[in-house]
Amino acid sequence: MFFAGLLALLPSAALPASWKHGQSRGLDVYEAKTDGGAMRLVCDPDRVFGSTPNTSLIVEMPKEKDPKRIVFLARNGQQAHFVPVNGIVLMNDQKPEEWRKMLDMIKKGGEFAVVTANDSMTFELEPIGSLRCE
Repeated sequence: MFFAGLLALLPSAALPASWKHGQSRGLDVYEAKTDGGAMRLVCDPDRVFGSTPNTSLIVEMPKEKDPKRIVFLARNGQQAHFVPVNGIVLMNDQKPEEWRKMLDMIKKGGEFAVVTANDSMTFELEPIGSLRCE
């Protein structure tokens, strides 16, 4: 449980972050910033561009600009692992159970970390009960 141990080492006094919600080209966009980094969750609940979901997660780490692996870590030990391409995680290229775990963390809110081999950022967020991003 290397990553679980890493979460314990992260600062617990992270700057509070809040979600900003908007629309871009018919897609729901949720953005949170903290620790010098950011993430954007782009959701296509209404299948604006066709029958295939156009859903993605864009991660901007504070230092590591092109991570090969991204892990979401919740305080309760839950983890979700992703392989990004140029900082972008496409839902259709990931394991469905990993995507669901990440969405559960975001929907529930609270504290979680996003870590890579050489970087990390911590979020403390309000729940998003109305998130439609499956």
